[in-house]
Amino acid sequence: MSEPFSIFSGGFIMSKTLSAIAGFIGGITLSFFWKSRKLREHSVFVGGAIIGSISVTAAIVLTGMVASYIGLNPTNADVALGLGYLIGMVSVGVVSFVANYFSRHENDDIVQVVHELKDGT
Repeated sequence: MSEPFSIFSGGFIMSKTLSAIAGFIGGITLSFFWKSRKLREHSVFVGGAIIGSISVTAAIVLTGMVASYIGLNPTNADVALGLGYLIGMVSVGVVSFVANYFSRHENDDIVQVVHELKDGT
């Protein structure tokens, strides 16, 4: 008979810790190559804190869900590290893409932005 799931079990806590570390490394790795324009206005420390918080939070929250969705065991260390890295990198990429888009259209009229979205350019 299996034991009931507990968030205090060593596998759960270790999985979340490993995915957080890997997510941080994934987010920082992408930020070396691609930063949003608005992020360059801040100091290196503040930029690192913003990128780190985005990637770590996304990795902690999404690693277990993604692992379960694709049929993997989220408490496996290799799965937690791999998915955490990937999710951390993708989360920083998506946030940078959206931030650059809004920065580019900061002074545009909403009608112009809607037409651009409809046209796909």
